[in-house]
Amino acid sequence: MPRLFVALSLPNSTQFALAQLAPPNVRGVRVTAPSQMHVTLHFLGDVPLERALDALSDVIPSEIELAISGVGRFRARDGEQVLWAGLRPCPALLDLHGRMGEALRRRQFHVEQRPYAPHVTLARCRRGVPPELIEDFLGQHRTLTLPPVTLRSFELYSSHVASGGHEYRLERSFAAPA
Repeated sequence: MPRLFVALSLPNSTQFALAQLAPPNVRGVRVTAPSQMHVTLHFLGDVPLERALDALSDVIPSEIELAISGVGRFRARDGEQVLWAGLRPCPALLDLHGRMGEALRRRQFHVEQRPYAPHVTLARCRRGVPPELIEDFLGQHRTLTLPPVTLRSFELYSSHVASGGHEYRLERSFAAPA
């Protein structure tokens, strides 16, 4: 069974701009490949593809204008840290996330209960990465602002373990009505 998640794909120009921010690729730092950068909407887990497609068919995509703004980090209990680029507040994104969550709940999917924190993962840092490397990254890019992009679809991806991390495969794209 595939491990599935729903996300917003970013244009190549945005992926390229974000890749330029990456921290040094040193031991313990795994930089996200530009082609793997996205904004996760919902993680579905190990579920049958057809079941996920059926649940998502209830969700009508809307046009969303995203603007990347600022950077930050998430700290895990095991000492790992995730470096990310944030998004300016976007009501259309929150609306899509909420409508999708309701559609998934109706189909008996587990939906994350924590507040939604939309972001783009830029790198994962294992415990032991020098703290000054992380602090320097956060300080250098705290005022990051990229031009807004308009997105008109969301995508269902599967995640596969590969050497050096996970690789994501597009399973289906759901476009907003024209």
